[in-house]
Amino acid sequence: MEKHLEQATESPVHDDFAELVTGLLERAHLDFERDRHAASRFLPGATLLEGERTRQKSHEPTRQRGGLSGWQVKKIRAFIDERLNAPIRISELRDLAQLSTGHFYRAFKQAFNQTPHRYLMVRRVERARKMMLDTSESLADISLACGFTDQAHLSKLFKNEFCQSPAAWRRTLHEPL
Repeated sequence: MEKHLEQATESPVHDDFAELVTGLLERAHLDFERDRHAASRFLPGATLLEGERTRQKSHEPTRQRGGLSGWQVKKIRAFIDERLNAPIRISELRDLAQLSTGHFYRAFKQAFNQTPHRYLMVRRVERARKMMLDTSESLADISLACGFTDQAHLSKLFKNEFCQSPAAWRRTLHEPL
C-alpha cells in the first residue's frame, strides 16, 4: 500500500492535486478553529477537487503497446510543464519523442488518452486554477502566465471544464459566508 502511494505521488498530476488538497485542508482547519461556519466556505473547493481527481485519473498515461515509452512521457511532461507560459509546437514534442509526426500523434493519444493539443490545454487550465487558488493575480495576468492568448481564451476553456467562469469559481472559494 505504501509503495502504491509513493508511486502515485511521483506524478506531476498527483503532486498538483496533493498540493491543492493540502492547502484547502490547512485553510479549512485554521478557519474551523476560529469559526466553524467560515470553514464551510472551503467545501465547494473540496467538491471541485474530488471531480478533478476523477478527471486526472482519466488523463493519466496508460502503458499500452505502441504508445510512448516511459522516458518519452517524462520528457514530454517536463517540457510542457516548464514551458506552459510560452507557445509549444507539436513538432517540438514530436522531436523530443524522436518519432515521425504520424507515429507521434498515435502514440501520444494512446499514452495520454487525448490529443497533444487537448493535453496542453488541460495542463494550462490546471495551472491557471492552481494560480487562482494560490495568488491574488488578475485573471488576465494568470491567463498570460499560463500561455493563453488572452483572458477570454482561459475563460472559455475553464467554463467548458468546470461549468463556471474562472471569476465565479475564484469568488466561490474566496468569499466569506
